Amino acid sequence: MDQNKLWLIMTGFSCNSNCLLCSLRPQAKFNKDKDTEEITEMIRTGQKSGYKRIEFTGGEPTIRPDIFELIAAAKKSGFEEIAISTNGRMLGYERFLNKAVDAGLNRITVTLYGSKPEIHNAVSRTPDSFDQTVSGIKNILTKEKIALSVNTVVCRLNCRDLLETGRFISELGVKVWGVLDLIPFGNAEQFYDILSVDIETLSSSMRRLREITEDFDQIEFFDFPVCVLGKELTQNQRVTVFDAQGRMDEFKQVGYNPRRFENKDDFCEDIHKSRIAVCKNCAMNRRCAGIWKPYPAIFGKASVEKAVRHCAVDFLNSPE
Repeated sequence: MDQNKLWLIMTGFSCNSNCLLCSLRPQAKFNKDKDTEEITEMIRTGQKSGYKRIEFTGGEPTIRPDIFELIAAAKKSGFEEIAISTNGRMLGYERFLNKAVDAGLNRITVTLYGSKPEIHNAVSRTPDSFDQTVSGIKNILTKEKIALSVNTVVCRLNCRDLLETGRFISELGVKVWGVLDLIPFGNAEQFYDILSVDIETLSSSMRRLREITEDFDQIEFFDFPVCVLGKELTQNQRVTVFDAQGRMDEFKQVGYNPRRFENKDDFCEDIHKSRIAVCKNCAMNRRCAGIWKPYPAIFGKASVEKAVRHCAVDFLNSPE
């Protein structure tokens, strides 16, 4: 097993925000949060399987009464990297963060949707959440023992602000930024026709990020069709692309497994994506699962084909 692979524990769906983009929140109606013993057993399983990296995600793991106990259990089991994925709101409280660090927490990923309160709060649908999240980020940055990354999910509300978001995050002192495409599932599926971004606009916003790659140690792109990023960006030494293949290679999720990814005849598949005609001639065809399935219905099949062909020109084996 690759020792860098992450043991990702989905602790439950409860959250103190109600994000428009959340792919998981509606599942709370059908799935109760895992209890302490269930998660402790998952920790033990990961340790026995040889994993050295573990992450608690949700929902929102910081609102669990047992979160410090779970972090301590991971440390006792011998995990070298112990992380949480969070909206960061609770981490603005010095006492809370110190207690988590003392228990063994050494990596945190925080989600921030924009460079301005009006953008972030509109997406989170939680008043004052921008200020709380930024306070959490600033607090984390004072802790030398914590590795911090900040994630931004891209949608129509923040797409044109993306470059400014990156600059804002960099100016805070963050060195690792994750940029995630919008998954048409959960809340995001309900609002996908108004939240999704057409291929050309999305690609334009992504490629502008070349201006700030030097501001970060690493920029990580998740779930985008590789063509929208362009070859210059994907080949940048500071950039990591997690397409369908990258997701399967890097993460092992337990606690809630929607079976999203699978390998069929050496092609990596994502249940939310499909390949269109132009994808068949793309050099990334086997590892990139294509475009989100709702795209043709929202933006028009011919328009999507044309846009993808234009974006993918550097990747096509024999351009038309």
